[in-house]
Amino acid sequence: MKISRLNDDNTLFTVDEVYPQEIISQLNNLPIDACPWEPLGDTKYTQIDTPRRMLISDGSDLLTQIDQHIKQYIPLVQQITNKKVSWANTRVWADYPGYTISRHVDNPGVYISLQVYLNDGPENLGTHFSDSEDGPIKHSIPFKSNTGYLMVNSPCNWHEMIMSVPQNFIRLSSYSWFTV
Repeated sequence: MKISRLNDDNTLFTVDEVYPQEIISQLNNLPIDACPWEPLGDTKYTQIDTPRRMLISDGSDLLTQIDQHIKQYIPLVQQITNKKVSWANTRVWADYPGYTISRHVDNPGVYISLQVYLNDGPENLGTHFSDSEDGPIKHSIPFKSNTGYLMVNSPCNWHEMIMSVPQNFIRLSSYSWFTV
């Protein structure tokens, strides 16, 4: 995995070449609509009413390989963020037409996150970052397969999508959260 720092306080990075190409290829050949899934969220931080699905692993499949692959990066994440990571978990999200998310900071239970885009599509489907709720966009992470961002959660890492997922497209990404 290649990592490049985006800001001076070491809380935002771009990532590239996160997964081996065979994992990306296998994932892009999965019949996403046939995969078991559940809505995201809990009672406070819910995304249950959005066209976003969290794919469910059966413990022996490609989704488990993705989770295990990210776990090997824990030492690198610790080194880059200067945080002691005690646990990591990865899920694959499938965002359907109409999905978008407004500017927000992650919930306080997310200490470090890694979102990796798993297919190609319009570049503006990526994530856009600002230092404040109403400030200008400072960094844009284009939606490009096997790229994304690593973020240390902070009140200054506001992020959003600036366009909705278009018709006839599914936006795939892995989302990993690291506990410190």
